[in-house]
Amino acid sequence: MPTVNLFSALLGLVLFLMAFFALRACARELTAIRKHLDKLAPEALANLKTARRAKPDEDAPKESYAADPERWLASRRAEKPSV
Repeated sequence: MPTVNLFSALLGLVLFLMAFFALRACARELTAIRKHLDKLAPEALANLKTARRAKPDEDAPKESYAADPERWLASRRAEKPSV
């Protein structure tokens, strides 16, 4: 049984190290994103913050592609460049 305990301990150590390095990579990415956002102009950053908090207008018409599938196809074609 000591072999099973050793295997379990090694597996736990490997999983712990993988989680640690994954969290470190996420923190590094978040730091890079924060540095990039800090470089934005103050008015652009303010627009970004207010756009995220803004609620959609109640009176604005809701876009629905269900009523017009051709419009949906046209929008999809516009997104993809033709090869």
